[in-house]
Amino acid sequence: MKSFCLRKLKICRLHDCHKAQFSCTMRCNRQSKILNIMSVHVDWDNPERTILRHQFDGRWTIEDLRMSAVKAWDMMRQVSHHVDVILDLRNGHLLPSGVMSQSNRILNNRPDNAGIIVLVGINNLIQQLARVFEKTYGTFHPGFRLHIANSVEEAHRYISNYRRL
Repeated sequence: MKSFCLRKLKICRLHDCHKAQFSCTMRCNRQSKILNIMSVHVDWDNPERTILRHQFDGRWTIEDLRMSAVKAWDMMRQVSHHVDVILDLRNGHLLPSGVMSQSNRILNNRPDNAGIIVLVGINNLIQQLARVFEKTYGTFHPGFRLHIANSVEEAHRYISNYRRL
């Protein structure tokens, strides 16, 4: 797998295209630490391309979250229907500091066809924070929906029921 420098990620704000541009392939400035592939993986969860799943593995950073969002938004823009999102945090470590404020910035770039977000595998404290975030963010962005599920299967059932309404 290819390594890349997370500090060199840039998002094109001039053209609002949200394309990741990597200018460094192995090292970040003069640091000796090599950064491996990110710990948040994004892919279609079904053949119909109506659900995207973000799989969080091990320790992840705000940069990992940003990069996965850039990829997800680009994938969503390739289809014309609503796309719901499952954030599978069962194998991820604790949330990095600043994740709430950065989530607001990341979500502001959501495409128009972005659907609901379902969080899977989070503890009670994170559930409370997610509910506060949903209320605050949802106040300024009508239609924003966040749900919490204990398993990916439960997330699928919730999305299916929500789409039937």
